[in-house]
Amino acid sequence: MRPSPANRDIQALLDVAIDAVIIIDHRGIIESFNPAAESMFGYTASEALGSNVSVLMPEPDRSAHDSYIARYLASGIPHILGIGREVDARRKDGSVIPVALAVGRIRDSDPPRFVGFLHDLTVRRRAAEEQQLMRERMARVSHLATLGEMAGAIAHEINQPLAAISNYALACQRLLKATDPGIAEIQDALTQISGQALRAAEIIRRVRSLVRARAPRREPCDINALIQEVSALIRSEARPQGVQLSLDLADGRRRQRSTGSRSSRSCST
Repeated sequence: MRPSPANRDIQALLDVAIDAVIIIDHRGIIESFNPAAESMFGYTASEALGSNVSVLMPEPDRSAHDSYIARYLASGIPHILGIGREVDARRKDGSVIPVALAVGRIRDSDPPRFVGFLHDLTVRRRAAEEQQLMRERMARVSHLATLGEMAGAIAHEINQPLAAISNYALACQRLLKATDPGIAEIQDALTQISGQALRAAEIIRRVRSLVRARAPRREPCDINALIQEVSALIRSEARPQGVQLSLDLADGRRRQRSTGSRSSRSCST
């Protein structure tokens, strides 16, 4: 018996469709399996026809699929019909691939028959994963660059008190070698050494408090003190660039200004 022209047209459409098209009956048995489905799942049409469509599903859907159909036949309430969604599909070799699935009931079929359209999302998902990986790499590069800039600023800040300590220590040595060492001057130099050491320790403390990993928490804080801590770290970077950093703090505190030698730019907080 020759197929009707309408059936030949439908078969021609199935043959050239780029997406997998699978038709099943009310028991879940595969009745039609187009060439794109063969390519997607690795089964030939002769292997797939007559099999339960659950063979194309991984667990737990594989074991539950018959109950899904039975529920629809009993209630008439569609749960996935007409709704596109992303699911996992199982190929003949056992590998699992992501697919976009749309299922519909064939009109006027009794008992009901269903047609499913499946589009392989493997390439799209791999591209999305590669984009995410690239974003993470760029974030790490940016983070490292920021750390490098911050390390340079911190080194500059710490070098200042270290240089002062070295100069005061050398001054103490010279004074002690003198015939009549000035005790007051030596005491003042030692006081300066102590002060500069405390200054270096404070810089390190501020940096550690900024980078310490801890769970975020909300608590009252002195916003002026916070701004001053941050400005201390960026001031060493602003000065060589000729940038004027101005702090206009609340509570009647005096306006503080650090001016570069060639500054015509400014930023204020």
